[in-house]
Amino acid sequence: MQGTPFHSTDEAGQPLKLGKSDISGVFIDEIRQNAIDFGSDVALIANASHLLGHEVEHEESYLVIVLPETDSEQVPNRAEAIDAEVRRKADGYPIACVMFANKQIEVDLLTITYARPLLFGRLNVVWIFKDEVELDSHPYTQDMEEYFCIVASVAASHWHEHDPYEHTSMRTPIELHTGFLLDGIVLS
Repeated sequence: MQGTPFHSTDEAGQPLKLGKSDISGVFIDEIRQNAIDFGSDVALIANASHLLGHEVEHEESYLVIVLPETDSEQVPNRAEAIDAEVRRKADGYPIACVMFANKQIEVDLLTITYARPLLFGRLNVVWIFKDEVELDSHPYTQDMEEYFCIVASVAASHWHEHDPYEHTSMRTPIELHTGFLLDGIVLS
């Protein structure tokens, strides 16, 4: 995507557009290396200041999906519409997830809520792959918010049901069930 608009302004008060070339190389390298050190793919929420490497007023948040061992061509359907489903964690407990890339990737719905997508009417996603950084923006409506809340309620109502995976065919190729929020930290 060539310049995802977001609700931030520059020093002159003009709206900013964020393109992948605007994202701080230091941010990308450190987040990618942290995921490698952690030994897992990672989902996190970052604001525009984190991504740009300098302070920006009235920042919109971004979901950052870090797949440091995955090439971008392995996830070709990133722009497909997002959806929510109740999935199971590896330990067998239900979890509400947002499904990306034609259900190839699932991200814990709780992580998504920290991006506050309803506030801006979209969910902006920064994909950090082994070979590439990509940006996508998904529409996010009140109807989606309500549906996602229902999915979360269904998952919560079945929390007492422990049902471990019987075989790996029940798994989504990439499961990001743990996420975190970069709060007040600008990597430089």
